[in-house]
Amino acid sequence: MSAVSTPLIRSLLFTNQKPLQSKLHVEVKHNFHFENLELISSSDAEDHGTFCEIEPLGEIYPFIKETKQNGLCRTFGLYSLRVSTCPGTGEFSYSRLHIRAIIDMSDIKAKLQTLIDNAVKDGVAPGLQCVVFNRDEIIFNGVSGFASLPSEKNPAGEPMTKSSVLWLASCSRLVVSLIVLHVLDKGLIDGISIGDLDNPDALAKIVPEFSPESGSLVTKIIEGFENGLGPDGRKIIKLRDAKNRVTLRQLLTHSSGVGFTLTNPLLWELINPSDKSVPLFNRFFDGSIRDFSLPLVFEPGTDYHYGYSTEWLGQFVVRGTGKHLRQLFHEIVFEPLKISPADLWLSPELSAHKAEMHVRNKDSPYKFQKIIFDIYSAEDGPGEGMAYIAGAGLNASLQAYAQILQAVVNRDPKIMSPTTWELALKDDFGPRGVKVTRPDFKSMRNEMTYDVVEFAKTNSENGTGMNLLQCKVALVPTLSGRPVGSFGWGGLPNIYYSVDPATGLGSVVGTQMFPFSDPDMIELRDQIERYEYVGDKYGIEHSESTWELIYISSRSK
Repeated sequence: MSAVSTPLIRSLLFTNQKPLQSKLHVEVKHNFHFENLELISSSDAEDHGTFCEIEPLGEIYPFIKETKQNGLCRTFGLYSLRVSTCPGTGEFSYSRLHIRAIIDMSDIKAKLQTLIDNAVKDGVAPGLQCVVFNRDEIIFNGVSGFASLPSEKNPAGEPMTKSSVLWLASCSRLVVSLIVLHVLDKGLIDGISIGDLDNPDALAKIVPEFSPESGSLVTKIIEGFENGLGPDGRKIIKLRDAKNRVTLRQLLTHSSGVGFTLTNPLLWELINPSDKSVPLFNRFFDGSIRDFSLPLVFEPGTDYHYGYSTEWLGQFVVRGTGKHLRQLFHEIVFEPLKISPADLWLSPELSAHKAEMHVRNKDSPYKFQKIIFDIYSAEDGPGEGMAYIAGAGLNASLQAYAQILQAVVNRDPKIMSPTTWELALKDDFGPRGVKVTRPDFKSMRNEMTYDVVEFAKTNSENGTGMNLLQCKVALVPTLSGRPVGSFGWGGLPNIYYSVDPATGLGSVVGTQMFPFSDPDMIELRDQIERYEYVGDKYGIEHSESTWELIYISSRSK
């Protein structure tokens, strides 16, 4: 049976309360191919009509969900259709008709596999994992390329598999948010609840560094540096006291003023002084609590800056519950959701399946070269003054991470109550008048990350918000096709995820490669999202037998 590049629609069903005219004119807001259409009225199934003319108009957003046929059921928005008789026979009109189309998923799976295979072939990444899912199942789980490139010791290399373990870096932040909100929702810290998101005393009670009386750097704002050096050969920080106090809500949305050495020039000077003086702080990934105890970069609650907020959220739940972070990851998320492989500690078992880290090297026969990159971890909890890297410590396969994202779109009650889920998923910035500034962040170290102007491209200057899951929320449709209310983020080795709470659809794609925000990887992510939402417009082919178009509701006007 031959395939066509545009859907071939054979029959329509109108649900209405009036008998249909024998000849109708239909203007449809989508580029379908109609042939020998048969019109069936639910009120009078024997009354068949004949279309005298089909005229495409524009397009309204698609809505996607799963069907019992194990395929995608695509309801093409609320299309504005005009149904009327042909000229000279009177008029009969309907509007806002839902359209449902059942799509053969084998085409989409094949296209996605070809997409990631071609990406590896074209040098986008050394190896890829890609998972597309809905509320109930994994729709596509594909891999391509290498987890470990061929070498003298291993001439065949190691293929990327579905169980290959990736360092997920900042994808960890969403999991920490789930843990924080779970702890607050379930009342696991005595005297503190979800109602304390805006209570600075609740945070300071558990993490006293945020008390003004502590004198801690996180209660002060960095303004620059004094002239000269201190007696220890280090720069002297110019500081002022913050007027506002930091809250849990601000930490969850990166609006607390807590910064990031990798994206702020003043904080970068603390670990990499331009005058070659002695650094005031060490590398963040070494695991010392002191190394993220940095001054604020703006007045709490007034702006957005991607930073070490997640490390302080980790300290909040660790100190509040008396359990170390690895325990909390397992008890609150991994075990209830049956997530595996996933861990903050890179055990020998996980290490055996760990994909290697890479950078581009045009002189290499494989276009990439392996590098060594490690972060602090511990099996039985960190030592004194140390901490798991809360915002970047997770190691997992993407199929395991997709299960966590499925729990998010399903608002899993094992994690939190419906009211807290509602609070967690929506944009938090709009009601508070905070904006995600452009660029999202500017890199101080281009071998680690490029500048991120806008996480997901839109046609709006104010197209992005933040939610309590530390994710960027689409305030307008993204150019890749994601709708308003969908959200996502990523991880430093070029891992990107997005979820849409309204439809339950989501995806995650990733590799192990620096620097972050690689343009080719961003384009691959966007292509995958286009396939999710408007796949038929990007080369998805459907055989005639795979399509049934049904108007499932209507409203006459």
